[in-house]
Amino acid sequence: MNDFVTLSCPSCGGKLSVQKNSPTYICEFCGTEHKLREEDIEFFGRCPRCHRNDRVEKLTAILNKNDQLARKFRPPVEIKAVRYHRLTDSTNTDKPLDWIMIAEKQVSIFTKKSRLFIFGSIAAFVAFVGTVSNGSSGLMTFLSIVFLLGSIALLVFGIINSIKGKQDLKKYHKELINQKSIQEQKMRNRYNEIYYCQRDDILFIPGEDNFATSSDYEDFVTQALD
Repeated sequence: MNDFVTLSCPSCGGKLSVQKNSPTYICEFCGTEHKLREEDIEFFGRCPRCHRNDRVEKLTAILNKNDQLARKFRPPVEIKAVRYHRLTDSTNTDKPLDWIMIAEKQVSIFTKKSRLFIFGSIAAFVAFVGTVSNGSSGLMTFLSIVFLLGSIALLVFGIINSIKGKQDLKKYHKELINQKSIQEQKMRNRYNEIYYCQRDDILFIPGEDNFATSSDYEDFVTQALD
């Protein structure tokens, strides 16, 4: 069976010209305009550049071919960075988003406070030792007591904030792993929706205004995380 279909004008038999991105055909000889029935038109999956879908395939279909193109468009693997707010911004109501490496070392605001309290406790204890060594007058005794109590209080605050910092870090790490799982799923969902036009080397998703070339494949997939 012949796979070619000849588009001829039903009025004069002349050649019909296809109008770009349109179901309208115009005869080059008699100028008669013809229009396809809506039920005969397939718009879905058309390339946003050439407006055709005869050389368009979903990435999932390309993947099954296991060829060079399939290797180029391998599905997203485990991500190493996620869009999330940093631990230091956890008390910020706006919580600005940033790219965060999963393995990145995070420090809680409570841990930072703990370090300050412990440093203050050490300084107060040094002052206590200094006042004790300088004599046993009434003023020195009073100051030594103040410095000693202050050192103990700061140490207690330091320990409490250190515990909070560890709890905060553990909770944050759990949330980060959860976000990683969510965002990996978003990327997989987006990958499953992407089409590729081999004629124009264009990646696109039907219904979206933007598209990208194959060289920007990774950036196009990660748009799901923005």
